[in-house]
Amino acid sequence: MSQENVELVREIIAAVPDWDKVSALLHPDAQFDQTRIPDGGVYEGREACGRFFERWFGTWDEIRMTPERFIEDGDRVLALMTIEGRGKGSGVPVVIRSADLFTVRDGKIVSLVGYPDRAEALDAAGLRD
Repeated sequence: MSQENVELVREIIAAVPDWDKVSALLHPDAQFDQTRIPDGGVYEGREACGRFFERWFGTWDEIRMTPERFIEDGDRVLALMTIEGRGKGSGVPVVIRSADLFTVRDGKIVSLVGYPDRAEALDAAGLRD
């Protein structure tokens, strides 16, 4: 089952920024914890996750998420990635080396915790050496 979880996480990252494709991969009880980013919060349910998604991805003129490594731990998958984009209006280039911790239930993403700091993500997931 673990490889299936990694493939699901690959699929959801590849679907960004298409909310319809992302939403189809979310469990009805999905929760996004984005408390570590400015103006972030905890968003419960697909509709609330969608509002966050549209607001956050709406701040970019272009964005590309490149996964670099996946660490599987049962029903959890930690994705280490680089996010590159240009700020909407400003055109300022941005590069973020981040991590997202996904939890899978019933073949869907039920939880996503965003970490702008990879070391914090590894510690939180209990995966740091």
